[in-house]
Amino acid sequence: MKITNINYSNDNSGASIAVKRINQMFLNCGYNSNILSFIETKKNNKLEIVSRNFLHKVLKKIQQKIFRVNISHPTNFGFFSSNFYKEINNTNSQIINLHWIGNEMMSIKDISKINGFIIWTLHDMWPYCAIENYMNPKSFNLNYSFKKNKLNFFLNFFFQAKIKYFSNVKLIICTSKWQKELCEKSLIYRNVEKKIIPLPLNFETWSPKNKVAVRKNYKIPKNKKIILFILSHKYAAKRKGLDFVVKYFESSKLDNLCLITTNCNEIKINNPNLIHYNFNNINSIDKMIDLYSMSDLLLMPSRLESFGQTILEAQACNCPAITFKNTGCEDLVEHLKNGYLSEYMNQKDFSNGIETLLQTNFQNQTIRNSAKKKYSEDIIGLQYKKILQNIFKF
Repeated sequence: MKITNINYSNDNSGASIAVKRINQMFLNCGYNSNILSFIETKKNNKLEIVSRNFLHKVLKKIQQKIFRVNISHPTNFGFFSSNFYKEINNTNSQIINLHWIGNEMMSIKDISKINGFIIWTLHDMWPYCAIENYMNPKSFNLNYSFKKNKLNFFLNFFFQAKIKYFSNVKLIICTSKWQKELCEKSLIYRNVEKKIIPLPLNFETWSPKNKVAVRKNYKIPKNKKIILFILSHKYAAKRKGLDFVVKYFESSKLDNLCLITTNCNEIKINNPNLIHYNFNNINSIDKMIDLYSMSDLLLMPSRLESFGQTILEAQACNCPAITFKNTGCEDLVEHLKNGYLSEYMNQKDFSNGIETLLQTNFQNQTIRNSAKKKYSEDIIGLQYKKILQNIFKF
């Protein structure tokens, strides 16, 4: 059986990393699996990518200036057709696993022309909204749920197009309970089967290093409490909750803290007692393992999050995490057992959670072992295999 995983890019973005891990998991399970990315197929035709970005900007201006629709998160209209669906069909795959479909890589209608059994693994909210990659769940319930459709003409145009053209999607893979609860409310997939299957991780690759040795190698003070915050792109800073991190450190009275961040070199924190190290563009798994291994705590106060791969990576390195309830991250954290579940967007509880975890002594390897039992490639692979065997009766 051949499986082709479809994604916009094959870079080091969160969705792309997840796709690579899922593809490797399929290969380990004995499936003929591969990745087909829009960027890779168009790398010799950069003009098309540039033109699609331009057309997206034009539509965004129409959205804002004419229809008065202002959206704070990134969007994808899916309005402009491409021949990418033909390249997907040329793979002759029995299963097409859609992942992150964005940046105008193909139109909503194009998706209806894809052959094969279509699975969609959710990495954001776009597949069940109109044009939004993410949006506040309360607004989602008002606009896209069964009983409260209050869309204006512009958003309704794209939403109705999805209802019409996404009928060939046969299975939705939700990576968290949060995703499934939202997706089940959308009119687009009311008759489509939905399953919760988390993202996998290779625990042989992701394992902790000696904390003292790693800190020494990076010249990080060994007597400090190391707190880690991961940001892959600065445009996601608000969604990832960077402001909650800054507010905590600006108000903290502790004098033994060291903050390590990625891609946050522009932030300024008014705290003379704080030591801050920032690392940009870390593309090496080995270096990421270094950061998790040297840290005492990972902060992930995302306002909106589909799953939370960085929490899983941290857990593989035996590092606890603090995150908000009512996000996809909630599935990964057991309160005070491997981290802290803060009340949603509650700065006081978030700050209290940080200091609680800094005073908590977790037993050696307990965080890692607990995560491995739930999220290893073998465990997640069995869940996929069971579903596929049931569908194709082999």
